[in-house]
Amino acid sequence: MTELIVNMAGTTEAIPETADAVARFASGIGLDTEAARQIRVVLSEALNNIIAYALLFNRHQRIQIKCLVEKDVLTIDIHDHGLPLKTSSEYGCPKSGDPCPDGCTQCGRGWPIIVHWADSVEYQRKEGHNILTLYKTLAPSKADDQKRPYRGHTAPV
Repeated sequence: MTELIVNMAGTTEAIPETADAVARFASGIGLDTEAARQIRVVLSEALNNIIAYALLFNRHQRIQIKCLVEKDVLTIDIHDHGLPLKTSSEYGCPKSGDPCPDGCTQCGRGWPIIVHWADSVEYQRKEGHNILTLYKTLAPSKADDQKRPYRGHTAPV
């Protein structure tokens, strides 16, 4: 099992460093440059939504990002203890795989980008915290041939 855990401050200033760390991880486990860039953008949008809406009243909270590779899927779990999030479906935004519109009148550009570039997105509210999960499928040949795996690395941000 290959994983990366990042604990970041709940501030927008921490987003670039966190997104870069996850993109490097994605490249290291076999995603091509474009897919790793998409993961960086998707994660940046998701973190921005969490900070803007879930952590609205408590910016001192930490956000945990856990990246896990099993078989040919990269799973990114984002945990926070903020307010419940409104998801793309609640805004009426497109579903995963649908074309990405120029913008959504209710939710702006963030959710459409997230659901367009992630292969699947799940959200659940559990025991007082949010869990947003993003999935990206690796090309089978890349998943089987992990030349630079990260194993159990924890990177505080």
